[in-house]
Amino acid sequence: MEQPSFVHTMAHTEDGEMGQGLLMVLREDHQRVKHLLDELSDTKPKDAQERQEKFGELYSGISMHMQFEEESFYPAVQQKRKSAKEDVAEGFEEHHVARQALDELKSMDMGEERWGTLLKVTKEMIEHHIAEEQAVVFEHAEKSLGESELEKMGQQFEEMRSQKSDS
Repeated sequence: MEQPSFVHTMAHTEDGEMGQGLLMVLREDHQRVKHLLDELSDTKPKDAQERQEKFGELYSGISMHMQFEEESFYPAVQQKRKSAKEDVAEGFEEHHVARQALDELKSMDMGEERWGTLLKVTKEMIEHHIAEEQAVVFEHAEKSLGESELEKMGQQFEEMRSQKSDS
């Protein structure tokens, strides 16, 4: 099975038109995050090197993803759809808690038993966030942001990702 990647380009539909733009890119990122979390969950304390590599990929990819959502996506949704305010605020808070857990995992010895336990809790929290975001916040985005705006934001996200991966 081919592993999804955090570095990708905008997908085109069969007729050559761009796909769903930003929402498609975010969904692909969510799939990659879940895939990496599953792979990390399958590791044992003796697999510290493998944990280090996979966690490094997860950490850099999810950090960039959260940054874009917080700086561009969430504010755009909230500005265009006032009823999204509470859902967007919850997304910000879930990112904050996820970032704290990921930072703690990053600072720990990956060979410790506790590392796997904290990863399990973090995985459950992130998976909950992804499911809720895709069901609720994405719906707000679909109803409030036009297709062209979502395409433009998707391209901006890809450009940001390319610039960060080049540096």
